Amino acid sequence: MSSLFEQQEQGFDIIGEGFALKKISDKNKVHLYKDGQFFKEQEFKQSVDKRMFVVDMVERHGVIRTKLADAMGISRQSINNWVDTYRKHGATGLVNNTKDSWKKNPKRFTGNKARDLEQERREEKQNIETQNLTINFDPELEVEEKYCGSARSMYNQEYDYTENRYSGSMLYLGMANKSLNFLNQLSAIVGHHLYLPLMFLMMHVNKIGSVEQFKTIYKKEFGEIIGLKQLWNLDRIRQDIGELIETKKALQAKIKLFNIQVIKGIVSVWRIFLDGHFVPYSGKQKVHKGYSTQRSLMMPGRTEFFAHDSGNNIVYFDIQEGTGDIHESLRQTSLQLQPANGGIAPLMVVDREVWGVDNFLSLSDCRFVTWEKNCDKVLLKRLPESQFTGKLRLNGKDYIFFEQDKTYRNAQGKSVELRRVISRNTKNGETFAIVTNDRLEKTDTIAESMLSRWGCSENSFKHMGTRTRMHYNPLWKIQQDSEDQQVVNPEHTDLKNQLKKKKRELAKLLQELGSKEPAPKKDGTARKSPARQRKIETKKRLEEEISRVSEQVRQCPPHIDLTQTNEKLFKIIDNESKNWWNISEMVFWNTRRKLARLLYTYLPDNRDLLPVLDAITSSRGWIKNTSDTIIVRLEPMETPRFKDAQIQLCRHLNNQGIKLPNGKLLQYDVGNDPYSVQK
Repeated sequence: MSSLFEQQEQGFDIIGEGFALKKISDKNKVHLYKDGQFFKEQEFKQSVDKRMFVVDMVERHGVIRTKLADAMGISRQSINNWVDTYRKHGATGLVNNTKDSWKKNPKRFTGNKARDLEQERREEKQNIETQNLTINFDPELEVEEKYCGSARSMYNQEYDYTENRYSGSMLYLGMANKSLNFLNQLSAIVGHHLYLPLMFLMMHVNKIGSVEQFKTIYKKEFGEIIGLKQLWNLDRIRQDIGELIETKKALQAKIKLFNIQVIKGIVSVWRIFLDGHFVPYSGKQKVHKGYSTQRSLMMPGRTEFFAHDSGNNIVYFDIQEGTGDIHESLRQTSLQLQPANGGIAPLMVVDREVWGVDNFLSLSDCRFVTWEKNCDKVLLKRLPESQFTGKLRLNGKDYIFFEQDKTYRNAQGKSVELRRVISRNTKNGETFAIVTNDRLEKTDTIAESMLSRWGCSENSFKHMGTRTRMHYNPLWKIQQDSEDQQVVNPEHTDLKNQLKKKKRELAKLLQELGSKEPAPKKDGTARKSPARQRKIETKKRLEEEISRVSEQVRQCPPHIDLTQTNEKLFKIIDNESKNWWNISEMVFWNTRRKLARLLYTYLPDNRDLLPVLDAITSSRGWIKNTSDTIIVRLEPMETPRFKDAQIQLCRHLNNQGIKLPNGKLLQYDVGNDPYSVQK
């Protein structure tokens, strides 16, 4: 380094990396030296020239910012702001909006850049701190911009106010996209088929039970609410559904939306109500059967398992062939939600289908609550009231309860100890038993959980079945053979029936022999009875036959594999299209619950709540689509209090700042026809 740089009094300011600045008499010029040699003269005709020079020295030559700031007579913060602005906006971002002649440039960046950069840095720090939280950040749920092309291409048609009979449905679009980032999330998964899940959602909203009903709808108006210029014809829709099924992305989308609901706090995970619903199949293919409770018989079909939280929101669902396995569904649901519950398995409230010592032992890693099966209700009703120590009021009914431990055993000698809660309705005296393997919750929580099952699980199915078409499958695909080709062995069934019949005969015979003892002779010896002797001989014969048939039952396999026979094999119904229908059903149902809770703020009457919500979301209106905003004007309701609730609901949604992926602001309004002449 030259000694020239070491002497500050000679007018040189060292700025690092071998560079030094020397000020001259002209204040608008500065000389730059490199390793003691003259490098160049820099003239500052405009203030932007100084900024470009500073950015160039920092970005290209790597000089020390603090020393450069001292040499140039500016602050270190200014250098940081200029560099950050250049990195984000390029050279045009360095233009001063008020002093430079470049301010007339229509592409200039407006606003206070220093304040904007300060806000950006604050948000960046906040994001970093948010990522350090353990409960509400998951980078896997973020969607990269490059995957959102399909979502950004929707709702780009611009038009003035146009009447639309499905305008009210747009309330669901705004709420679903605000809560779940619905469009971007699915755009990254299904690409240009994005309109199909959205179409299914709007079918649920407008009570359209199948794509065949599109023959009778207004295609242009329905297309507008799902981001298309016009709804495609039925052949094109069926073709696209087939292509969507071939992508095999339903499971990925299902898991993604499940996780988003948990991360964003849309659903509760500490307690889950699990129940099954049978979906019948009436086609010609051979598929497994399940039990239909509506018809009380076995039918071909599948079983859907829905998991609801305490607020009746759908948290998880699963589809299994035939009767299904509720134990496996319980395990999968518990495993899926356990990480979100702090590593603790959620409390699963289920029906008696899980009963059995073997089943309880297999569910040892889960926490379950269920009814006690085959309990002696007469004995329970005789329990003295003084034994009940707890009180509970639920749904306008009063209950008393107490807890005890009980060990349950099966025929093989296996046993399990469970908590047993005895509960009694104080009004009608009905007494029942509840069992659980959970050791964390209090007794009243266990009792309240089981007693709430009807409202949180059974009623949810009933209401969902009334409001949506739960059995619908957009496209049937039955090609693959089922992995389960086991059927009941008819020979084994016949042997068991024979054994049961002979045991019944033996029991009747023993009763006859025991109820009438032979009268002795006068000398006390046994009186001979030919009839009794024949019964004794028959008893011996039955015992021998029972022993022989029992051995045959043990040796005969209870099931046979159809692959080892010439019988027609079971087929499996592909669940891909049904999963997409259920995904949209879940989004619709949970969004409806959310809108209902909002509407309850303005209309606290449960009798009017859902009818008014359905009236609002099915009302006609007018939609205006501009380059920046989509305005949905809904026709006002006639009843004053309903109209007020409608307006307040729209105001609340407007204040959420809902934006679609293409950047357009979604706003709602309530008013009459914008083209009508007001008298």
